[in-house]
Formats: sequence, C-alpha cells, structure tokens
Amino acid sequence: MKMVLPLLLAACLAVAASAAAPSSSFPNHGKQILRFAEDSFCSTLVLVHGYPCQEFKVTTPDGYILRVHRIPHGVAGVSSPSPKPVFLQHGVLQGGDDWVFYPPRNSLGFVLADEGFDVWIGNLRGTHWSRQHVSYSSGDKAYWDWTWDGHAQYDLPAMLNLVHENTGSELYYVGHSQGTLIALAAFSESKLMNVVRAAVLLSPIAYLKGMTSTLSRLAALLYMDQIYDDVGLSQFTLESGIGAYLLRNLCSLDPRCADLLVLVTGNSCNFIKSLHVFAFWTGRNCCFNASLTSYYRQFEPQGSSTKNLVHLAQMVRTGLFAKFDYGSSLGNMRAYSQVVPPTYEPANIPKSFPVFLVYGGKDTLSTPQGVQELAKRLVCTQQTLFLPNYAHADFVVGTRARQDVFDPVIKFIKAN
Repeated sequence: MKMVLPLLLAACLAVAASAAAPSSSFPNHGKQILRFAEDSFCSTLVLVHGYPCQEFKVTTPDGYILRVHRIPHGVAGVSSPSPKPVFLQHGVLQGGDDWVFYPPRNSLGFVLADEGFDVWIGNLRGTHWSRQHVSYSSGDKAYWDWTWDGHAQYDLPAMLNLVHENTGSELYYVGHSQGTLIALAAFSESKLMNVVRAAVLLSPIAYLKGMTSTLSRLAALLYMDQIYDDVGLSQFTLESGIGAYLLRNLCSLDPRCADLLVLVTGNSCNFIKSLHVFAFWTGRNCCFNASLTSYYRQFEPQGSSTKNLVHLAQMVRTGLFAKFDYGSSLGNMRAYSQVVPPTYEPANIPKSFPVFLVYGGKDTLSTPQGVQELAKRLVCTQQTLFLPNYAHADFVVGTRARQDVFDPVIKFIKAN
C-alpha cells in the first residue's frame, strides 16, 4: 500500500499536467517571466545603494554566456591595498541577486565589500542574469539540456578562472545550497584547487536521502520531475506555467487527487495552501523578513532546467552524490563508458583545503543528517557552525544572518 498510493497520486497529477500542457491558459508554460533587463543587475540592485559595480561576461566551453558581477570595494570608496577576492554562488531556482537584494547591512555581498573584500557574484546558466548562448535562445529546448553536472564542469570553472585572471589572486568561495553541491563536485574532481583558497558552504547539499522537504520529497517520490519532462517542458519554474498551476491548485485538481495527497503527505489541503512556497520547499525559516516578500518575489524563484530537477530528484531517491543517470545502460555507457553513473567522492578534496560547513536544525533540504554524512566523507580541514533554529533560506536572507552567519564567515575567511 505504501507504494500504491504514491503511484496513484502520480498518475492523477500526470493526467492533470498532460491536460494542462497544451491549453491556452498557459501562454508562458516552460518560460520564465523576466521582470528586469538581463543587463540591469548593477543598476537595479547595487548602484542604487552607492556601491560600485562592474559586469563581466564569460562564455563556457559549451556556449553559455554567463554574467559575473563585481563589487570591488565598499560604499566608503576605499579599497584595501590587496583585497581578497570572495566569490558568491547562489543555489537552485535562485540568482546572484540573492546576495544583494536586502538592505546593505543584511546582504552578504555588501557586508563583505564594506569589510574590505573584492566581491564577485556568479550567475549560473538559465538564471535571469545569464540567459544567453552562442547558438540557442532560451526559448529553444536545446538551451535547457543540462543539469548541475554542467554547472560543475563548465560554469564554475569559467567564472572562477575569470576572477583569478582579473585579480591574480586565489579566491575564497562562498556557496549556498546547489552552490555548495557544484563546488563539492568540482573540487572532488580536482578542478579549481589552484584558484580557490578556502570554501564556505552554507546549507550544504550532497547526500539527499534524508531530505524532509515536503515539496521536494513529494516531487521525487511521485516522479513529478519526470512527468514535467514527459509533457515536453524543458524549463522548470514555479512562477508560471504548469509548475505554478500544479503547486497552486494541487488540492483542487480532482477530489480524488486531493484525498490521495492527504494520505501520502499527511497534510491537509488547507495546510498546504497556507504554506508560502518557501516553507513548502525549504522548511519554516525562522528569520525571513515577511515584509520584503513582495520585493523578493520580483527576483525569485528563478527557473532551472527540467533535466536539472530530474537530476536532483534522482539524488533524493537514491541517496547518491552522483552524475546524471540517463536511465538505461546504453545511455550511461555513451556518457560515462560504464553502466551506472560515476559518483563524486568528497574524500578526494585535499586534506589541507579549509572548508566551513554552516547548517541549520530546521532546514528540510540540507538536513543535519545529510550534512553529517558529507562531513564523514570529507577528509579536508573542517570547521562547522550549527544553528538549530535556521532553515534553508535563513542563511542568506535571514534578518539575523549578519550576526549569526556573516560575521563567522568573515572570521573564517580572514583566518585562512
């Protein structure tokens, strides 16, 4: 019965998604609604606060054109003689705006700049700020044919080498959520060890079997990632199209679907409807400033590829930190010359490399169980900070993050 109920619910939602896919009610299905010009990061988010801002572009080996933004010094206009470069990398369904969208004293990008660091902010392929390609438009299905493997193999090296070339210095890496995942993947394959001095991993994810996020576990259990892919949508977004439709109307699609949803999740439909997408996805954040929700939603959540969501769901179902599974021996043989996808091995990261693991007790994506599993496998120099009341978003946009997170991060960077 445990397996039958999820399968029935998956079938119910698949029928609803398939029925909705061709409908004129979804003119933007598979497409993210862009509220700001792609080149407006500096003018919209940084210059308005009196900070300097520079924009760089770098092209990955597979043709994606990424924008990287730099805040070379603080609002006072004084830079250190030899400022340490710090690179900030956002998570999935997010963009570089995460680091600067709050008021300056509560945004890590501005806080670091005021502390004398040379701040660089990355934007992965497919985000609002990095949607160009040398051959494809973001409306082409081929544009979205990637997973976080591509972030680790192409995006991160392209951006970090850009920083290294422009500064001539080793840099300090700060990642959040998927930003930690891709760094761990790259580091475990000995990529970037010559340009990164130390790494701060906020809400680190690598081993997801114990994930307790209501939305993530439900989606993975029901193979909703595959359903979304099967109806032909190459981009995943919760802001428009079928993803938003299913999330907002989960309990009203069909009475039978609603009853099955309650049986599978243990939550009533009214409870699910009452949850902000943040809580449904990340856990109940202790310190998110609710008064800024409408402003935040101008930028987030951003889109990703459906294939990337498939990959993350594979990690939830298997518990493995592994490359994308093509679902057949032949597909994996073509990609990897072996029947099953290769796993990433955090133990390959050099012992002398300093890592700061920062995680929370209420985080349903980066759970304490998952972080402890990662810590067991790492042999590098580790420092940890556990905040029992923090959930996933609190580490970047929490009202108490300045004293609880940013100050310890700055202390770690200065010490290394």
